[in-house]
Amino acid sequence: MLRINLFRDVSDKALGIVGGLAFLVLLVGWGLNIDWLVRLRANAHAMVPSTTICFIMACGAAYLLTENAGNRRVVGMFMLGAVAAIAGINIVLGSLLYGMKLEELFGVNIGLDDRMATGTSLGFLLLCYRLATWHRNSDASFVSAIVGVIVSGGLLLLLLADAHAFDTLPLFRETSLPTLFFFTLVFIGTLAPGYQEESV
Repeated sequence: MLRINLFRDVSDKALGIVGGLAFLVLLVGWGLNIDWLVRLRANAHAMVPSTTICFIMACGAAYLLTENAGNRRVVGMFMLGAVAAIAGINIVLGSLLYGMKLEELFGVNIGLDDRMATGTSLGFLLLCYRLATWHRNSDASFVSAIVGVIVSGGLLLLLLADAHAFDTLPLFRETSLPTLFFFTLVFIGTLAPGYQEESV
């Protein structure tokens, strides 16, 4: 029990950090046009507003889904649905209307080469699956978290080592450093047992 509580404490902190930092990037980075905050490195791709919003909602959903109260869980699942919808729409826009950006639908101006990468959208779909099934004693759900940590962590190290590592990889070409850092932290946070798993 002590070990489970320790894991959950680390999980709560990781998710809280990501949610708070994503809000900071959205409010200060984009709101006040502080470029380094959304890129972390000069001339690198930015973490676009739709990506920050998805992280905020996913972390909020993770908190709500740890509660036993039915209403909170419903809201949490609704938020995950919104994240999945944003990710899905981005994939459609990128595949069928190449060059069309989700932000353009709302009149938000971002960098010419900045958008939510298709790989980022797939990452959010994987995260939604993990969070939606977190409370179950499911090997598949746990494996999805491990895959998320390995892929996002590996890509983060690759991009840190070579700023142009994704130039020839269409799936990850527009992926930003902040995005990979956040994904790594979030998936590490979801390695902890779900709050209802011990009673199953």
